[in-house]
Amino acid sequence: QAFKELGYSAALAAIDADSRTHFSIERAVFAMVLQQIVSPGSKLRAAERLGDVVFFPEGEGLSVDHLYRALDVLAKNQDVVEGALRTELARHGISFDKLAHDTTSSFFRTDYDDVEWKAMAEDEAAERKRAPTINDPPLRMRGHSKDHQPGRPQIVVEAVTAEGFVVHHETHPGNRADKSVLAAMAKKAGDELEFARGATWTGDTGMNSKKAQAALDELGLDWVLGEGRAR
Repeated sequence: QAFKELGYSAALAAIDADSRTHFSIERAVFAMVLQQIVSPGSKLRAAERLGDVVFFPEGEGLSVDHLYRALDVLAKNQDVVEGALRTELARHGISFDKLAHDTTSSFFRTDYDDVEWKAMAEDEAAERKRAPTINDPPLRMRGHSKDHQPGRPQIVVEAVTAEGFVVHHETHPGNRADKSVLAAMAKKAGDELEFARGATWTGDTGMNSKKAQAALDELGLDWVLGEGRAR
């Protein structure tokens, strides 16, 4: 019911109509949502558990390939899905006059045996002698790890929330500093969220800079940003 009331179902059905896939993107995405609520895990685990741990007969026949392809389609249509969410939130009386902004970092974690760990350690030692870019265009990169794993390549996920709902998000390279993202996000949020001048924007100490403050002032936002004790 929530999936429908938040506009996801209709938005994904429209994407389905425009896509050239032979399976339902809406059903595949909903299957992954269900799996993450009931028994969080990978896409492979989701495909294996449909009809087992997760009761979802409508997802019968979905394979792990379908789930990964659905994520590719979802990524290309992020603006459509987020736009549908914001429309439905507004219809339900959720306003965008109080916005919270934050980032987190994430790296892939899995279990390895001793032989695999040794091989990874050797690869990591060799990698440190080269440039920190892991892929091209650079995304998985080493940076300040909030998981306390500075040796692992990671990504940075940035989000804006309104009344607990993530209304816009971006993914950045793992070495992106928090202070460098606020101005661009505030500008994009202003274009897409259509918040009223005088809305309040909040962020933590990592987001605070003169450039960020100027960007928020230019948008006509009230703002509250954390300040380090040393300042």
